[in-house]
Amino acid sequence: MCIQMLNDCAEICFEEVALMARNSQFSNQHCKLCADICDACAGHCEQLYENFRLFVAKDYGEINKANKRITTFHEMNKERDTAIVSLFLGSGLSYLN
Repeated sequence: MCIQMLNDCAEICFEEVALMARNSQFSNQHCKLCADICDACAGHCEQLYENFRLFVAKDYGEINKANKRITTFHEMNKERDTAIVSLFLGSGLSYLN
């Protein structure tokens, strides 16, 4: 769902640029719709990011508490891993092939 919302946001923003470039009479109305879609997208994606960050910080350890090796490594590294995930998700970086 987040990817579809990102695509919708990007597409409507490109459309708005075209409307603005030709001084369309509908640009203001379209711009409002564009802003609403982008706000909805941002809110949805931020919640997904926060859920994943919390999973790394806490839930991963809970799910794997029966495995002593995983639990030990999670306890040693959860603060570092949570910080890395937070930086990565907050930066907008992504893995590109």
